Amino acid sequence: MDDFSPIEMIERTLQRWWLVALLVICGGGVGWLVHKALPPLYEAKVVFSAAIDFKQSGSIDTLEQDKSINVIEDTIKSNPVVDLVVADAQAAGIKVDRVSLLRMAYLERKSEILELRIRNSNPGVAQTLANLWADRAYSVLKTYLLHAQQADALEQQLMILSMCIQQVSLPGNPDSLCNNTNLADLSTQYQKVSDALHTERLASGGLPAWVLFALEQKADLPTQPVTYGANTFVLAGGFIGFILALWVVIGRHL
Repeated sequence: MDDFSPIEMIERTLQRWWLVALLVICGGGVGWLVHKALPPLYEAKVVFSAAIDFKQSGSIDTLEQDKSINVIEDTIKSNPVVDLVVADAQAAGIKVDRVSLLRMAYLERKSEILELRIRNSNPGVAQTLANLWADRAYSVLKTYLLHAQQADALEQQLMILSMCIQQVSLPGNPDSLCNNTNLADLSTQYQKVSDALHTERLASGGLPAWVLFALEQKADLPTQPVTYGANTFVLAGGFIGFILALWVVIGRHL
């Protein structure tokens, strides 16, 4: 076997550049044909918005704002929401489970906009699944918000009770916010409110009461298939064609 010479191999490749180009083009064409042979996919899209109500939140940094909006995103793709969508879809006669539903779904956040896409070979199924998901996610978010607001109210109540306990504990028991209430009763009430606050915070799913959200757009019936994946197939075919060209031009001389 002759010694391998990189310069010689490059020269051979350049001399037969037309063959390399031809095989790359043919490979890309085969990739495109393979993509076209696959069942078409239709995409249905729903859009959520999320923002911060700074009148309620006060001054918070960018990281805290981002974390707050992330709660919206996490809720949309959470297991409880997915399970509800699967149940709704099955009740509507759509054969789907958690795994297959998640394979169809794509959730993308663009700053304060969240887009949920469902891709399916049946446009009607794509639309139905997207809207079922939108309705369930929005319903869960509204429930979380109610609990978050209740938690904030309980937190205010807890602060008042804490002030009462401090005042009642002062020598001479001066006028307080909780007149005619002894320390034992205040302590018992404080514990009850504290327990209720903990329960409401858990039920809020971590959603702050000052996060604003809306279901901006529900899914229309898609009429045209998406070209998702076409570039990948073409690039993969072109790369295979390039490797084959190198083998033809160089490999057989090694």
